Amino acid sequence: MKELKLIGADLLEIVDESLDEVFGRGRKRVIYYYLDRIFDIKREEIPEDFGKFLRSLEELFGGGAEIIKRVIMKKLDKKLLMEQTI
Repeated sequence: MKELKLIGADLLEIVDESLDEVFGRGRKRVIYYYLDRIFDIKREEIPEDFGKFLRSLEELFGGGAEIIKRVIMKKLDKKLLMEQTI
């Protein structure tokens, strides 16, 4: 079986695309601002501490974070499936 490999840049790209899809480009920048200021997680650090990023979304958006997480997971699944078929 082929080993699947997802690098930090891939994960960050997926997070960017997901936030764009849910909120739009301008609001995405505001979300990154609040993640940095309130939760001390910079955009570049998201792949290193994905769990902290997800917890921060939950604190910021409450139950609405589930929508964002679903979009991210759907894109992750798609990316991993593409990697598997290559």
